[in-house]
Amino acid sequence: GSCAFDDLAEIGEALQRFPSVWLHVDAAYAGNSFICPELKYLLKGIEYADSFNTNPNKWLLTNFDCSTLWVRDRIRLTSALVVDPLYLKHGYSDSAIDYRHWGVPLSRRFRSLKLWFVLRSYGITGLQNYIRHHIDLAKRFERLVLKD
Repeated sequence: GSCAFDDLAEIGEALQRFPSVWLHVDAAYAGNSFICPELKYLLKGIEYADSFNTNPNKWLLTNFDCSTLWVRDRIRLTSALVVDPLYLKHGYSDSAIDYRHWGVPLSRRFRSLKLWFVLRSYGITGLQNYIRHHIDLAKRFERLVLKD
């Protein structure tokens, strides 16, 4: 991927005329860097987003197939994915969050545990330092390329 940044404020403003359009921010890679306060300026316009995801395996020391997802209105998301055959109904269907409605396969593995372990092991400060170090390496690489 290019790790490109779209102008969310401009897109969000334009989409205000089309309330049924879902604005998703796929911040799979760079979204992990937003744990660093100095990089939050890159989130300008995020208030327009209906959903936002990151992949911690891409920059937060977590192994593959663990993603995070924030959704403004979970009912809109789950209503698009709901599959409700009679044999899956239960007494708490109307009052409990049923994660089988959050995706196509009707179930979820416990992928978040690995992210929890990373957060507990490194802490926010450790992860921020890790990302800042990588940014410093990228700047160093840029200087070397420009000097060549």
